[in-house]
Amino acid sequence: MHRETSKQWTKIKWVKYSGSVGVIIFFVIVYMASLCAPTFSIWENAYSDLGTQLSGCPYIFNFALMFLIFPLMGIFSLYLIEKAIDKTQTVGASFILQASIFIALIGLFPKGTKPHDFIALWFFISYFIGILIWSLSEKTPYKTIGIVLFLLFLLGFIIPFPSVAVAETYALILIFTFTLSVVFKDDI
Repeated sequence: MHRETSKQWTKIKWVKYSGSVGVIIFFVIVYMASLCAPTFSIWENAYSDLGTQLSGCPYIFNFALMFLIFPLMGIFSLYLIEKAIDKTQTVGASFILQASIFIALIGLFPKGTKPHDFIALWFFISYFIGILIWSLSEKTPYKTIGIVLFLLFLLGFIIPFPSVAVAETYALILIFTFTLSVVFKDDI
């Protein structure tokens, strides 16, 4: 009975879009927070700099991560868990759920706190591990998309980005690509 009830949950139209919407809202939040931080530059800073006292209004960035981005990513990962066709996809979606918890922790432990660097890095690593594992059970071309996105993420560690924010943008574009591929696959 529980499984039947939860399957109904995935039929809510907007749920499958929550991952893509979360990425878009993140960039809106970055824009809003950067209005309070005139010295912020995507070419010189990390997005986490918007969550420090030096930004002028760190609560915009930190609260948005905890109360907007985390729920949207969490809903998307739960959607993936419900749509999983096997245990491999369930594990992959669980890594994405873990990443959503880490995005909330980035807001709770902003830049300058001891665990911040690990939390921020583990957010990206766990999300991309999730993409890879989820994709292993997909059919071509979706399996290929996931594997390529994971390899592009790894490539990002050797690309000489001008700043951390540019590297984060690169990774977020890859995440956005994955969320869109899930939406398009479900619409076909």
